[in-house]
Amino acid sequence: MNFKSIFCFGHLLLLILIIKDASIVESAICHQCTRCTSDWWRYPSSRQYEEGQECFFEIRYTYYGNKKIIDYVNAGALSGSSCYSFSTSSYAYLCCDQDYCNEDWLSEHIDTPYIG
Repeated sequence: MNFKSIFCFGHLLLLILIIKDASIVESAICHQCTRCTSDWWRYPSSRQYEEGQECFFEIRYTYYGNKKIIDYVNAGALSGSSCYSFSTSSYAYLCCDQDYCNEDWLSEHIDTPYIG
């Protein structure tokens, strides 16, 4: 286990401890996208470029007072690309065109559904 893995694990553990009072806490598991997002064109501003691949994603939040908790992540990729999504209750990550979602290819954390 390299330093980056240990750092990421520690960061995730800290996030879980911080938000343990929230009623929705998703596990930090990598989820394979089951299909490409078909309605990405409705949200042209919600695009992310990762390692030269173009990804499209949709994030829905549940609000607890002033806390914004992610409770749904849907991601897709352009035809011919594979896309994987990774989510916790605080952040969503995308990595594209990889065999498996791993810490070496995660994008920057996304704390809003808008990427300029």
